[in-house]
Amino acid sequence: MGKKKLPIYEIEESVIEYLHAANKARLIIEAPTGSGKSTQLPQILINSGVIKSGEIVVLQPRRVAAKMLARRVASERGSKIGEEIGYQIRFEKLVSNVTKVRFVTEGILIRELISDPLLSHVGVIVFDEFHERHIYSDVLLALSKKMQDENRPDLKIIVMSATLASSSISKYLENSQTLKSSGKAYPVEIRHLNARVNSQTIVDSVTKAVKTEIIKKDLKGDVLIFLPGVFEIKKTIEKLKLIKQLKECVIVPLYGELNPRNQEIALEISDKRKIIVSTNLAETSLTIEGVEIVIDCGLARIPSFDESRGINTLLLKKISIASADQRAGRAGRVRPGICIRLWSESESLNREKYLLPEIKRLDLTEVFLLLSAFHSGSKFIMDLDWLDPPSDEAIGNAKDILISLNALERESERITDIGKMMVSYPVHPRLARMIIESGENDCLNEVLVCIALIQGRGIFDKKIQLNSSEFTHKDDSSDFQPMIRAWMFAYRANFDFQKCHSYNINAKAAKDACRIFNNLAAIAKKQG
Repeated sequence: MGKKKLPIYEIEESVIEYLHAANKARLIIEAPTGSGKSTQLPQILINSGVIKSGEIVVLQPRRVAAKMLARRVASERGSKIGEEIGYQIRFEKLVSNVTKVRFVTEGILIRELISDPLLSHVGVIVFDEFHERHIYSDVLLALSKKMQDENRPDLKIIVMSATLASSSISKYLENSQTLKSSGKAYPVEIRHLNARVNSQTIVDSVTKAVKTEIIKKDLKGDVLIFLPGVFEIKKTIEKLKLIKQLKECVIVPLYGELNPRNQEIALEISDKRKIIVSTNLAETSLTIEGVEIVIDCGLARIPSFDESRGINTLLLKKISIASADQRAGRAGRVRPGICIRLWSESESLNREKYLLPEIKRLDLTEVFLLLSAFHSGSKFIMDLDWLDPPSDEAIGNAKDILISLNALERESERITDIGKMMVSYPVHPRLARMIIESGENDCLNEVLVCIALIQGRGIFDKKIQLNSSEFTHKDDSSDFQPMIRAWMFAYRANFDFQKCHSYNINAKAAKDACRIFNNLAAIAKKQG
């Protein structure tokens, strides 16, 4: 499909006309997945010249989406990534002084606000996939709105989503304009199974569905299977490759930590029938052409606050109806499709219509610290005009933690010198405080390695018993010790895939940990 045939171009003229004419431009775009909004809107903004000065910053909720979209747009424009089109995510940056469009994760822009509260280098902020309601999307929208009202009427705000309750967002963004791109969607037949899926049965349930609902009923077309995580994806692929009727199929994984080339294979058109086994990465962030059948397990690992440990973590939960509908829609891109849901129709009645926004369910300690660097005091946070305000309890808990870490003064709630140092580290405040303390106790490198190892996926390829690992010593007192030895082995092996694989080490995870270590070490060195 040519770029100009993508559905987003139905509203191209309206977008340009509105942005040219509006003072304090606030544009809401509703466009379904596959409409081209993520790749084409930035190009519409460049080509039209409607952004007279400043960068076009496109916020992405996922790091892998920011990188892949930047590469895709650069490729379409025949430019080298990092020149006209660039990206910036935590611990990774590819931009230049000629970059016009920068795809970034939300945390990046929050930190830029601290050093430049008016974002003087930014002409427009594009909130992509806003319906996912990531915590920093909500924070940035509130701050952008405040900034536009008070100091930057020239700043343009564009909110884009595949599924958006536009009435509430348009009410929040007063005097905004809403444009809708209908896209072209074919009908999708929903088939419910009563598989009673849980963490123990999920792989077998999906494999059984492939056999009984696809092979036995002779359904044709590429298949997209949604699973919660990498472990389930790998186990499912192992089982599918043993099915003789699928021996001619291309069976590939798709998840955030996958290397870029394998991600591209999952997205490319294939001469053979393709089965893509993916996390919720394929739900909205990326478009996969040719899918006619979706198998949805109905579960995902969703960021949640674990009260028992006092941290944010990923918990296996049922997806919302909105997410299920997004997944089903993947089967109706090229022709009528089928979505096989591994839960009963009656169970849908017990699912949330939409996932609760992260600001209502996650720990706010890091948010509080960053906003304290921007403007001292919990009153500022509580008085900020939120789309959905955080609870007083969550704000109070975050404040108490930061006071205990000596990041805030107890009475004034002003950020301390230690708090300012903590802000420099793009990790949770507890970890940032640990880094500062380790520098004063001659164990900085050891702590940085530990923190680097827990920022990404695990260094070991499979779930193993650490006490049976080649890197475990009988007198070890911590799980970190074998992890550090494994990382050192990978480092000395120059992260060679075969050498690492032979010891069950994930070479990419080890290399990523090395990059994170170097970034954190550079910050620590700068602080002295």
